[in-house]
Amino acid sequence: MKQLAVLRRIRVVQFSFFAVVGAVNTGIDAGLYWVLTRHAGVDILLASMISFLAGTVNSFIMNKKLTFGDDASKRMNLLRQYGRFLMASSAVLVLHQINLMVFHFGLGFPDLAAKFLGIGTGVVVGFALNKYWVFRLASDNA
Repeated sequence: MKQLAVLRRIRVVQFSFFAVVGAVNTGIDAGLYWVLTRHAGVDILLASMISFLAGTVNSFIMNKKLTFGDDASKRMNLLRQYGRFLMASSAVLVLHQINLMVFHFGLGFPDLAAKFLGIGTGVVVGFALNKYWVFRLASDNA
């Protein structure tokens, strides 16, 4: 029973770190998106993809060091782990793009509002993919 409480606490702490890292990534993503769409004249969907990918590089570095620790690198080749991270991030990017198309183009929401709705969806999916596949612990394999 006590071990279960400790595991829950670890997950809450990990999710909290994931959320903080996500907030930083959101700043990178939204800031670059705003510059690209408002000042550089880049198409909304292309700008969304570019800005998301910029946040993704930061996300890998920060989540590896802060959220999930470096333990995964002892069990998995860094290149393989980054490949998994890119696949997981690509799945989240697809969700972002679908949200942007549905809410902005389909329902007429402002593009930034639609982008932030996509971020909310991506947080849950991204945490699950990163915790249980990209940065999983040896004990998670059992």
